[in-house]
Amino acid sequence: MTHIKKLFILILLISIICVSCFSVDTIKNDYSDNQAEKTEEKLYYEQPADISIGGRDFVLSSLPVGKFGGEFITSTIGEGPKTFNPWTAKDATSSEIGGLLYDSLLRTDVNTGEVIPNLAKKYQISADNKSYTITLRKGLKWSDGKEITSDDVIFTWNEIIKGGFGNTSTRDSVIIDGHFPAVEKIDKYTVKFTTIKPFA
Repeated sequence: MTHIKKLFILILLISIICVSCFSVDTIKNDYSDNQAEKTEEKLYYEQPADISIGGRDFVLSSLPVGKFGGEFITSTIGEGPKTFNPWTAKDATSSEIGGLLYDSLLRTDVNTGEVIPNLAKKYQISADNKSYTITLRKGLKWSDGKEITSDDVIFTWNEIIKGGFGNTSTRDSVIIDGHFPAVEKIDKYTVKFTTIKPFA
């Protein structure tokens, strides 16, 4: 009799364990039309708006305001960055980290792929597609507090990029039929780039 009870209890326990395992592995399909609509919402943010306050130009993001402080963590494959200076970066990791530390005049909109202003407030392309006039935002500053002006753009273009400082890939990618695009100062916040022919 005791053997029959033990066998019964053993079968009962095995049944309970099997039912538990099967219920854990069961995938519930609660997908409804409402959830389908939610997944079709915009995945990216809207293009930011420009505002001016006290003679300084700002980009008003459509993203929620974050909290001050915290940490930014990113992962890389390899040994990590060799430098934080994007002009001397010769490896992908250093270039990626440098891109996070420094802003460019223009950037690509994540929604449309269009080129949009970044440090620039606006830009204009001439009718013949050979000159590009870029106006900087007012109030931009270096980490030491000095204002960023068109002189800084000209120095960066002529001395660092054209000079081939560090990694020459940026310089090589903008040379058109052996000619480097010229840059001239229009005013304190405006520069004009000129190429010998239309060039992406």
